[in-house]
Amino acid sequence: MLYCYYTQLKVAIAVIDAAADFFAATNRLIVLSMGHALLGLIIIALNGSAAAYIYGMNDFKYDPNFGDTGQGRLPIWDVWVIVLLAIKTFAFLWALFFLSN
Repeated sequence: MLYCYYTQLKVAIAVIDAAADFFAATNRLIVLSMGHALLGLIIIALNGSAAAYIYGMNDFKYDPNFGDTGQGRLPIWDVWVIVLLAIKTFAFLWALFFLSN
């Protein structure tokens, strides 16, 4: 099977080699790609910490029948907490779509 597609394999390897040479020759592309990835990771980390802070705005009640998981605390969801999480989710998705363009 490899013998039948030997010429296509050689062309594919040459294309990958040319793309790698171009990418290595232009350092700006490497820096921009790493910067874009770093900015995306920062936005994801900020989104996760903001979700934890907003979740902490709920009232919690203790339920002894709940067991050891969650230390027996159940959140009492407030309407404004749900609204804030929805707004935060929209802003997070908007920021990622904005970065992708």
